Amino acid sequence: MTYRELNERANSLAYKLRENEVTNNTVVGILLERSFEMLISMLAVLKSGGCYIPIAPDYPKDRIEYMLEDSEATIILTSQNRRNLADKKLINVKDERIYENHKENLENISKPEDLSYLIYTSGSTGKPKGVMIEHINLANFVNPNPKNGETLGFVERGSVCLAMAAMTFDVSIMEEFISLTNGLTVVIASDEEILNPLMLGEVIIKNNVDIMV
Repeated sequence: MTYRELNERANSLAYKLRENEVTNNTVVGILLERSFEMLISMLAVLKSGGCYIPIAPDYPKDRIEYMLEDSEATIILTSQNRRNLADKKLINVKDERIYENHKENLENISKPEDLSYLIYTSGSTGKPKGVMIEHINLANFVNPNPKNGETLGFVERGSVCLAMAAMTFDVSIMEEFISLTNGLTVVIASDEEILNPLMLGEVIIKNNVDIMV
């Protein structure tokens, strides 16, 4: 997928979110497997002005429900019908009709202090807690200036990044957002490839991967 294709699809989905009254700080759940659609959805929520929560489809039902209720998310981006979330507005991001129109960039309505995403802790010491990240935090993190050694070093290491971290874990922000805001290529490894060293090796060789976190 090219940068243009990624941007246009994120724009189309962002328009769909605004049609559903997503605006500054509106919380949107993203309940998807590792895929292009996961990344498109994260960018679309940010473009719409909202704040996203990544949720793994294999989480226990009670954990998913807790995260959605605790964050007050009312809209869920997903790829399948989930009857246990019938009280939420579900948008199927694999519906190609969404991406037929509104491919142009949206007007930016986000302020530096608005929320960009929520990452929930594991809950190993109690109930999971949502860590709130503002746009200014994210913007500073992905900026490879000399005072930001971690990001600068990441960008200077190569041009193709292998994304293996769970998209519900904040390391994924480094793999995807630093890469995309600095012109790198992101290779999203599947769950099967991550668990199979031989398959993962083939992915690394085939895609000329030179950055792994």
